[in-house]
Amino acid sequence: MVNKISLLQEMTGLISKEDVTAELRPRRIQRDNEDLQKIIQQILDTNNPFETNNVSEVLYNISTEKGTSEKICQSLLNVPTKGKARPKDFIESCKNDPNKFESPIKKEKLKTFEDGCATNRRTNNTKIVALKGTRNLIGRLLVLATRKRLDMQHILQYPLIPVPLSMASPDEVMTKTDKSALFDLLENKVKDIEQRPEKVSAYIIDGQFLLHSLPPKLPPTYGELARSIISQSLTSPAKRIHIVFDDYPQPSIKDTERDRRGSDNRTFVITGPEQRRVPRDLNDALKSRSFKKQLPQFLANEWQDPSYANILGDREVFLDVPRECYNFQVKEGVIQRDTVDGLRNNHEEADTKICLHSLSADCENGDIVIRASDTDIAVILLYHCHRFQSRLWMDVGTASKNNRRYVNVTAICKELGPGLCAALPAFHAFTGSDYTSAFVRKGKI
Repeated sequence: MVNKISLLQEMTGLISKEDVTAELRPRRIQRDNEDLQKIIQQILDTNNPFETNNVSEVLYNISTEKGTSEKICQSLLNVPTKGKARPKDFIESCKNDPNKFESPIKKEKLKTFEDGCATNRRTNNTKIVALKGTRNLIGRLLVLATRKRLDMQHILQYPLIPVPLSMASPDEVMTKTDKSALFDLLENKVKDIEQRPEKVSAYIIDGQFLLHSLPPKLPPTYGELARSIISQSLTSPAKRIHIVFDDYPQPSIKDTERDRRGSDNRTFVITGPEQRRVPRDLNDALKSRSFKKQLPQFLANEWQDPSYANILGDREVFLDVPRECYNFQVKEGVIQRDTVDGLRNNHEEADTKICLHSLSADCENGDIVIRASDTDIAVILLYHCHRFQSRLWMDVGTASKNNRRYVNVTAICKELGPGLCAALPAFHAFTGSDYTSAFVRKGKI
């Protein structure tokens, strides 16, 4: 009986015997010889870079003692020349087109010693993993069937896993897709149109995006952090600034997505401005739902302090926290905080709150700029774009990655037409969002 089970396991691929003749196969012998020749060639290519008697036109890497190719050699030797030419070209382009000054500077693609090194690429084929898991499961069922006389025809009438493999992985995780591909496609529709707002009447900021875009070296206390946040928010010339934060109710339809991103259940209590931040890494703290609930409420209380009057000046700041919205402005030299009933809401996501704040700031002569880099926000704005008198813009990207730019949402809406804009939310949900699964190997485009 044991031999029969072992044979069945071999037939189903659950176990395999070692093939002692594998090293004697012609292909294996050929590969071993090729590897030997590579080792010999590596020894011949290496050289002592400090040997004065060995003069060569080949450029050598001191770390690896390996000579580079002619292309890499020429690329490295021309770095000073190209480096001097880039500032001159940039100045000339700005003279011809003043808008070029705020456009991202394209990175010069130079070949370096790294391009001559071997690379280690690893790929993960989700479909192969899923099929292998199903095959192993069938093999185990066959083994059990031989032992306990199971009716395989009856068993195979039922699904082998609790979720369909067309929309999830075997461990029941939703299939995800690249949402940014849709945003890139929409942005390319207006790539040749002027990408710069003229008169910004309102600047609306996604709170989570703002926190993640803060500089890495932040002050140690919560009071100083609050000053850094409001100072970063007031970099726009607009007189009206809206800062919008998410809500985190439990349970939530987005719990699965947040768990996938690595959220945790650490508890934070912010007692006052003098409290020191632990942990010091803000991105680490932002993994906690408790921290993301506490911080907006702390800002709503801290920004009432009279010392913020000089920072705020003649600006208005609207702070949207869970279930409340506050307006901060200076009157007679004193900070005044008022509750804005018209913007109070029970929305969970800042994505939909941003649309509400945009409608409240809508005016005939002015541009509304949304500081965010989320495809969900772009889709919602395009759906509601026909309601606005103002031109809508998105301020996307970051300065640290040299990709910050304006995207003209109103121009995209005109390019797509009302029919496509109305269909975008359904298409976005059907092809995968934070709440819905995508179909396997079916992306946004």
